[in-house]
Amino acid sequence: MIPIFFALGLYNGTATLPTDHIQSAAQADGYSAAWTVPFAARAYIEMMKCSGSAEPLVRVLVNDRVVPLHGCNADKLGRCRRSDFVKALSFARSGGDWASCYTS
Repeated sequence: MIPIFFALGLYNGTATLPTDHIQSAAQADGYSAAWTVPFAARAYIEMMKCSGSAEPLVRVLVNDRVVPLHGCNADKLGRCRRSDFVKALSFARSGGDWASCYTS
């Protein structure tokens, strides 16, 4: 599931994790392998049409927690317009450089 989350850009705002000490998920802007993919992990991508909104909104939940979206001007509830969400998927939309995601 983690490669999918990163292809979606869910943790693009996370700074490089330190190699000399452990950070809490709060210190790492919400990313923690233990929180992200525990046994029976769940992810939902919700699309909703709200009254007064001309375009559907999108938000992502990982294990019942709203993940703040990066690159699409998300509101305080973690939602952004669908067209902005799709534009923010630049890595996946450009074919992705998937070979660079793996190290030997």
